[in-house]
Amino acid sequence: GLSFAVYFYELAEGSIEEKLALNKMIHQLVCLFAAGLILLGYFFWRKKGLNIKMYLIIALKFYLLIFYGFFQVPFSYLFMLPLFLSFPLIYNIPIRKGRFLALKDD
Repeated sequence: GLSFAVYFYELAEGSIEEKLALNKMIHQLVCLFAAGLILLGYFFWRKKGLNIKMYLIIALKFYLLIFYGFFQVPFSYLFMLPLFLSFPLIYNIPIRKGRFLALKDD
């Protein structure tokens, strides 16, 4: 499978409606937790010279991976967006500077 929803179908007890409700609840909680981590990361790294453009692309990629990971009926084409978000990340890596997130644009 492409998501963690299969484990709710196999391991959770109850009817299919209860399993879907449990998956939905866990999906919402994990997404809120991921958004909270992104926000905390911003406040932690902004004083260290955060490259906001890179951070937002990485945060979006992280959130989409979490969000897509709990779909009840995952479609493989949805996972192409996080893959294509890797291209701007690779393009913007400051190789000559030696550090990734904690640098401002010159």
